[in-house]
This record gives sequence, structure tokens and C-alpha cells, in this order.
Amino acid sequence: MACILFITALYPQSDNQSRMEKTFALHNFVKYWVDDNIIVIKPIKIKKKEFHRFFQIEKRNVGNVLVYLIPYFRQEYLSFFFRFHLYHLLKKLNIHPDIIVSHYKTSHIFGRQIALKFGIPLICGIHVTDINCIKANNSSGKKISTAIVSANVVACRSFQIKRKLLELLPPHSVDKKLFVVNSGIAEKHIRSKDFFLEKTNKEEFPALITVSTLKARKHIDNAIKAFGHLSPMFSSYTIVGGGPVFNSLVTLSKKIDTEDKIQFVGHVDSSQVFPMLINPQIFLLVSSNETFGLVYLEAMAYGCIVIGLKNEGIDGIIVDGENGFLCPDPSVASIEHILRKVLSLTQQEKKKILMNARNTILMHTEQSAGLRYRKLIQQAMDAHFYENKA
Repeated sequence: MACILFITALYPQSDNQSRMEKTFALHNFVKYWVDDNIIVIKPIKIKKKEFHRFFQIEKRNVGNVLVYLIPYFRQEYLSFFFRFHLYHLLKKLNIHPDIIVSHYKTSHIFGRQIALKFGIPLICGIHVTDINCIKANNSSGKKISTAIVSANVVACRSFQIKRKLLELLPPHSVDKKLFVVNSGIAEKHIRSKDFFLEKTNKEEFPALITVSTLKARKHIDNAIKAFGHLSPMFSSYTIVGGGPVFNSLVTLSKKIDTEDKIQFVGHVDSSQVFPMLINPQIFLLVSSNETFGLVYLEAMAYGCIVIGLKNEGIDGIIVDGENGFLCPDPSVASIEHILRKVLSLTQQEKKKILMNARNTILMHTEQSAGLRYRKLIQQAMDAHFYENKA
């Protein structure tokens, strides 16, 4: 049994929190570390004028995990207040952590400081936002880089984040400690082999679906334009999700979709998404600047032929032409080209891709992902122990 201090602003605050507000991806790792004492620290950024909130440390439960919300000031020179709160909390709980796991931006900076104080190993979990901070090369980005270089293990949230990190930092400083920790999907959502085979026999005009927050970087406008060129070859296109470009996409679809085949569902709870994946044969989302994208796995689990974007989060899980397809870029022409390729597949080719997709999903369940991450934590603790012993 280990005492793991998990620091991240990405952790949800309650079981009922909307998945649109906060992803449960990290919780879906942690909830399987049942034999450990897990303390999650969620840094909450406040302004100097909100000083009254400085004393408000909140304790929450997310599933079987304790989460403490600790405020910190936006100004870097006041960051010691966060550490003061945290050290006081650990003393009160009579806890000496065995390892720090940090995810996302400022959490790495705090994680390094605390790991140095306690003389314990540090794991930095890297997301696409961390990559963007390092690229910016500002004060915060430099401190995040320092934390990553000094970490015992660097857990990249996708193969592409690992590749990008190696391009940004001196390879000799990180290459031997870089690992990939992909998310997984709850096994109960993986449809049967018969379900997958049934999807290869679906009607001549397939249904297309996109599930996403509607932001510009998702390139759903280009997806709509590409669909418009191929509309007679599809029965429908369902777009699930809300977001800042919702209205502009609806307006665009009215200009393009003369047959009323595009349907906007708006935001729905994640549990409502799964029934919507039963009938469509093709899932399309060419999202840029993506950490991973659990929805791709969900679509694969429901027997959809998945189309993603090359060199983004899902690349590495999806192998182009083997278990799905990857657009080389998010342009209308590229999306249209890939859609035509999928539409031209024979029944045997569809069957091969879907069976490969199902085998991929079976290797990426939520539980197996959580246990793989826990094994990585154990390796980091063991290596640190033997280094100090020597």
C-alpha cells in the first residue's frame, strides 16, 4: 500500500459534475488504485481581491476518492501560500506521501517543489496544454519544463504528446523516462462481436455522427462542407454537442444541407451518447490540439468506423487503414477524400477494420489503463528506493 499524492486542476469535484465542465479521465485511472491511500489535491486559482477564499479548503468525495480543493493565487510570488496549506493539511492528516503524481500546468510546478521537500519521486502527466505552455517559452512554460526534466517518470497522455515532447526538450534529458498512459473505456460499453458483424451488413446509405464540444479547433465546419459534397451517399449526419460555434455551424448547415440530413442534438450527458452510437456506421472528428479523445474509443466500442486526425491524440491507437482512418489534415478536401475511401470499402474490408477496432478496444479498457498506470507508479517508487539505498 502506497500513499499517493495526486495534484491536478483537471480532477472533477463531484460525481455529478458535468463531463462538459470537467473530464473524468484522470479519475478513471485513480479509482482502480483501490489498495492505496490516495489524496487528490485540486488547485483552485483565485485573485488577490478574493483573499477571503484563501482560507476555504474544501473536502469532496468523487466515488471512493478524497479530493481537497486548495486555493492558490494567480501571482507566482504568492504560490508559497498553496504549499503552506498543503503542508498543514498533510500534517493534520498525519500523512507522509510516498510519491507525487502531477497532471497539467501549474500542478507540475507545485509537484516538483513538494517532491523536493519530502525527498520522494515525482511523476509528471503531460497533456496537450502542457506542450503549448512549453512552446510559449514564458516563465510558466520554463518552470513546467524544469519540473518535467527533473521528474522520475514522464507520463504522456498519448503517443503524439510523447513525440511532441521529444521535439521540444533535449532528448537525453527525458527520453529514458517517457511513457504513454492512454485512457480506456469501461468494458461494459464494448459491444459484442455479433454486434460488430451486424454493422458490416448495414444499409447502402450509412449514417454519419460527430460527438464533440463545438469549438473552432474541432473543424466541424469543414466536416459539414465535406458532407455537403457527399450528402446523397449518406442517410444522415448527426452532430452531438454544444459550444461556442454551435450557432455558426447551424447557419452553415442550412446553406449546405438542402435535404435536411444534418441534425444538431446539442449538449447531452455522456451517458446519453452511447445509445446514439448504436446505429451510425461512421464516426467523424478531425480535432486539432487534442490530448487524447475518449469519444473515439467510445465510437470504436460501438462498431463505428472512426475517422480522426493524423498526429493528434488518437493517432497511435488508430492505425490508418487498419482499425480506422486518419486524415492527414483537417481540410475539406482531406475529409472528403477519407469519407469517399470509407464509403468505397467492401463488406469484407469493413469487417476487417471493425474486428481490428474491437481487438484494439479490448486492450484499452478503463481498468487495464488504470492498472498499467499504477504499475508505472510502483516502478518509479522502486527505482527511487534502490537509488537511495545504493
